[in-house]
Amino acid sequence: MGELLAAKQQLVDNNTRAFTLIADDPALSRLLFRQAGGVLDGLASHLDAFFGGIAALAERSLRAGQSLGLVKTGDVRLLARLALGLFKEAALSLDQGHAPSVLATEVLDRVLFGVRVPKTKR
Repeated sequence: MGELLAAKQQLVDNNTRAFTLIADDPALSRLLFRQAGGVLDGLASHLDAFFGGIAALAERSLRAGQSLGLVKTGDVRLLARLALGLFKEAALSLDQGHAPSVLATEVLDRVLFGVRVPKTKR
């Protein structure tokens, strides 16, 4: 169980660093998340490659989790893209006063546990 908690903390730390980078550079945030649709074709392809690389990292992590029995079987490509979408949308909340560490924990918890209230044992 300690290894699982350590892995989760590592993911939270990685996401916190990414959210902090985005929060510290508003121009980067605008480029990555708000103006990407209207940029030059060459830059758009670089952004697609950037986010594709992040999705590929997520896919590898999900596959590793599946092999360890920690992640449900399923289409890791789709799951990675869904997680990336959640990350992107959360990044847009940075300008609404949400702390990077709070967003990082929330994103990971939503990816791991969804939004459903856990069923309590009676």
